[in-house]
Amino acid sequence: MFGTANKVHADLVAGASFDSLAARYNTDPAADKTGDLGWLRVSELPEFFRDVLSNLKPGDISQVTRESTGFRIVQLLARDAERPYEFSEIQTELKQYYSQQSFGSSYEEYVKELRKKFSVEMRN
Repeated sequence: MFGTANKVHADLVAGASFDSLAARYNTDPAADKTGDLGWLRVSELPEFFRDVLSNLKPGDISQVTRESTGFRIVQLLARDAERPYEFSEIQTELKQYYSQQSFGSSYEEYVKELRKKFSVEMRN
């Protein structure tokens, strides 16, 4: 596996398209088919990822980084100053968050009602 990651890295450094290689090798469910993770707040990333990005300039390609789930190669496309999100940027995530919270509340109410109807004994 490390050999494949090194080969992909060598191909990228030689000028191969990041998109096409990501489409073939990417396994990160957070990324789209071209490997794009979208805009991320560096402060919200795991420390190892912040370390990888800290020395990259737009257009740079990182070295191969080993993670618990495999290997990662990062191409930094752009940097922007940290700022508050605009509503349009997080609208979809807010809807998902609200749905999850609503479901959680409904589920807790449902469990409360079941506990009123049935005898429940908690065991460890």
